[in-house]
Amino acid sequence: MSGIDLLCEIIAQGEKPGAASFNNRPEYSLLLRGGYIRDGGVVQSVVCQDCDDPHDAEVLFEDGKYGYVCPAHGFVSLDRGSVSNIKPDVAKIVSGLADAFGCKRRKTSPVSGTTWRIGVVESLGGDIGLYLHPRLISS
Repeated sequence: MSGIDLLCEIIAQGEKPGAASFNNRPEYSLLLRGGYIRDGGVVQSVVCQDCDDPHDAEVLFEDGKYGYVCPAHGFVSLDRGSVSNIKPDVAKIVSGLADAFGCKRRKTSPVSGTTWRIGVVESLGGDIGLYLHPRLISS
């Protein structure tokens, strides 16, 4: 898998996918170092699998630790890495695409909702506008 494949997979997950699903892949650190993804905070809830009846549990921060409360086991500590979110830096992605295509008339903010104008490339038939709409389905 290439870095672009992983980036596409991350973008397809929506606004803030969990980092634990991706951070074991070699391309992840490259995307992070390149600034194409960044820390997005922590997830709101997790599934408790410590008891016989798996349930949704709100992630809490208590006494300097992340975790959740299980009715059967009390406070269950979690490693921050297991509850971290990541967020694609779409402005950085758009800028990189504009560089790759040699675009003129660039824009690094959305033009409408989540649609971004990358820029314009010249062709024999006239200028062609390039746009990025990260997901066709809203999350």
